[in-house]
Amino acid sequence: MALQEFINTYFIQPLYMGSAGYNVYNTITYAVILAVAVFAIYKLLKKLEIPIDRNFFIATLPFIFLGGLLRTLQDAGVLRSVLFVAPILYITEFAFAFIVLVASFYSAKSLNTQYWKIMAPVGVIIFGFFAYSYRLVYPVPFTQILVLTGIFVIAIYSLSKILPTVLSNLNQWVLSGAMFDAASTVIGVALYGYAEKHVLPSFLFGIFGPWVMIPLKFFVILIALWAIDKYEEDEFFRNFIKFAILTVTLGPGIRNTLRLAMGV
Repeated sequence: MALQEFINTYFIQPLYMGSAGYNVYNTITYAVILAVAVFAIYKLLKKLEIPIDRNFFIATLPFIFLGGLLRTLQDAGVLRSVLFVAPILYITEFAFAFIVLVASFYSAKSLNTQYWKIMAPVGVIIFGFFAYSYRLVYPVPFTQILVLTGIFVIAIYSLSKILPTVLSNLNQWVLSGAMFDAASTVIGVALYGYAEKHVLPSFLFGIFGPWVMIPLKFFVILIALWAIDKYEEDEFFRNFIKFAILTVTLGPGIRNTLRLAMGV
C-alpha cells in the first residue's frame, strides 16, 4: 500500500465516519499527539508560572463548554467542516485555547490585571457566537440532568464538611464535573434510549443497568483524587492532573446534555 493510499484510508476517510472511523493507526497517532501536547503545555505552564488553581479553572471553563457545543452542532449537521469533526475539533480547540491563554497572560501584565479576567470573557464571547446556532428542542432531559447534577453538587458539598481534606474546593469542582457526566449518561441511556459506546461502562450496564454509573463514577474519581493528593508531592502536577480529569469528564457531559436537549 502506497503512503498516500495509507494516509487516505486510515486518516482522511475516517474523519467523515464519526465514531466508526477510529482504527488502530489513527488512534495511536492521536494518542501520541495528545500526550506530546499535554506534556508540552505542562512544561510551558510551569515555566510561565501560571498556577493551576481556581482562577485557571474559571479561565478555561468556557472553552470546555465550547468543545461540547461545537461537537453537538457537528453531530446535528449545523457545522459541516472537517475542522469540527473529532478528534480534529479537539486538537484545534485545544491549540486555540492555549494561544488565548498565553496571549491573556502577557496582556494581563501590560494591563495590570489578572489573566483569567481576560481569558474567561473571550471564551464566553466565542461560546455565545456558536450558541446562537443551538436550538433547545427538548427542555425536559436538559432539566433532569441539571436537577440530578444539582443534587450531586449539594451532596458533595455536604460530604466535604466530613472529609475536608479529601474534598477540598478544587476536588469538589473535579468530582462535580465527573458527576455531571454521570448524570448525563444515566439520563440519556436509562430514559431516552441512548447507547453507551465505551467498552467497560457498556459491559457494566449490561449486568447492573445504567444507574451503576453513579456510584462507579463517584468512587473511582473520589479514590483517584485521594491518591493524587496522598502520593504526588508536586502541587503543580497534582492540580494539572485534576484539570485533565475535569476536562475529560465535563466535556463529554456537556456534549451529552446538549445532544439530548437538541434531539440529536
